[in-house]
Amino acid sequence: DENLNVVNVASDAQATLTFSGKTIKYVGIEPVVTLINNVYSVNGTSVDDRFELSGDGVDTLTLTSTATAFYDVASDLLLSSLTISNISATPTPPQLNFELCAGNDSLTLGDTSISGLSLSVSGGAGIDRLLGSNQSNEWRITAENAGTLNTTSAFSVVEYLLGGDSDDQFIFSDQADVTVSVDGGDGTDIVHY
Repeated sequence: DENLNVVNVASDAQATLTFSGKTIKYVGIEPVVTLINNVYSVNGTSVDDRFELSGDGVDTLTLTSTATAFYDVASDLLLSSLTISNISATPTPPQLNFELCAGNDSLTLGDTSISGLSLSVSGGAGIDRLLGSNQSNEWRITAENAGTLNTTSAFSVVEYLLGGDSDDQFIFSDQADVTVSVDGGDGTDIVHY
């Protein structure tokens, strides 16, 4: 009854693996993290994913799954996190897209301040949460469950926004809304509407 995110497989992979004494055949499985044309994509699963994204502020991001383990097919190991390295070495500004898919998912952002990195989050089905980093954050809600965080991160289909430990500003455009909740977290938080 364990849930796994399978990683380190070729696109549209098929094979058999043995885990916890059970043989699992998979067909058409996609890797959790892919890189195509300088765009990194992180794909969620059909279960409730809980991801944390943090970085070193230079060119490395660490993706941690707190709800499920990553099963690395290539090494036959369970991993608690994945590292995306050498991001700043790419010829054009890098982009990281999250597709959280089905389930009630959450993404917690730590320091993602890599030069030129743009981040986008699509929540998908379920009630999805985006948690801001522990700094002063500016959330611009420009449509229903959509907007930007600190101008470099875009989000859509995210029904719950949670600020970090510092001051947060939530700025609503006309007719924009968040359908579940806006929570400033700690600090002095301001809502503009």
